[in-house]
Amino acid sequence: MCKEKPISLAPEEVSALILSRLKTAAEASLGQKITNVVLTIPAHFNDSQREATKAAGKIAGFDDVKLIAEPTAAAVAYSFNNADQNPHTFMVFHLGTGNFEITVLTIKDKSTFELKTTLGDAYLGGLISIKCF
Repeated sequence: MCKEKPISLAPEEVSALILSRLKTAAEASLGQKITNVVLTIPAHFNDSQREATKAAGKIAGFDDVKLIAEPTAAAVAYSFNNADQNPHTFMVFHLGTGNFEITVLTIKDKSTFELKTTLGDAYLGGLISIKCF
């Protein structure tokens, strides 16, 4: 029987614990202090979810916390491998375990992006469950 009292944590406190652990590991690996972070978030996050994510970053010890939607982050990464095709417009689909998101961007050059639209639905998508017998 467990003799410790159960504790309750807000979602941003749980996220902060994870971010704090990742921050510690990154600092140990790099040998320097990390004060800023960019966190990817689902495109469908509302303002309160975005603020909770920023709060988690602050609790974890980051001074500056920036957020970027997951499909937008994927588009930025894609652009670095396709710089010779600039400018161009393309779509990024993100079909997650419980959500579906789409972002349309125009990349003018490696440092200039124009976000046309980003939409998401928290109830599309799905997790495939595989049972092993």
